[in-house]
Amino acid sequence: MGGERVRVSLIDPKGELRVSEATTDPNGGFLAHFDLTSKPSVDAHKPPQKQPLVHGAYKAQAFTINSPNAAEGASNVIVITR
Repeated sequence: MGGERVRVSLIDPKGELRVSEATTDPNGGFLAHFDLTSKPSVDAHKPPQKQPLVHGAYKAQAFTINSPNAAEGASNVIVITR
């Protein structure tokens, strides 16, 4: 079942939140991309400010968004170390 919208939340080692949206492929897989060298911002009209890569543990979690085919759900929290 492809074409489902997914929101991925990524919390960096400093506790700052980044959000990315993706769409599932026919197998239910998806890819979410984050630029870890840009400072997180809620202002979409400002160009992103560069920052050094923060080393440590990042926590990621995916959520379904308004799916007509699946119940609301959330993945397990995944820890990624840089």
